[in-house]
Amino acid sequence: MGCAHRPWESNAWMIGRHGLAARYGCAVASIALATCLRLLLDPVLDGHAQFITFSFAILVTAAYGGFGPALAAVICGGLASIYFFLPPRFSFALPDVKSASGWRST
Repeated sequence: MGCAHRPWESNAWMIGRHGLAARYGCAVASIALATCLRLLLDPVLDGHAQFITFSFAILVTAAYGGFGPALAAVICGGLASIYFFLPPRFSFALPDVKSASGWRST
């Protein structure tokens, strides 16, 4: 009798077939490309959907590099979003949570 199909043992998956530098390089390159694309779309999106382009970049990185590079892409994408797209722009400073949410302290 033949062996059952085991997809986790198949060579069809890309994960693990590339070197460490290539997998983490994919994370950095995909986030850089997503950041450039989001900057180009900024006049159209007008400050909305800050994370939209990063979602696809993280999916591509996860398919190519696996969990570690995908986690690095999430962290790099979050930092890029904070710096480039969240007010105050071009700063890592975050606004006060209470003033940003509209809550007033009495």
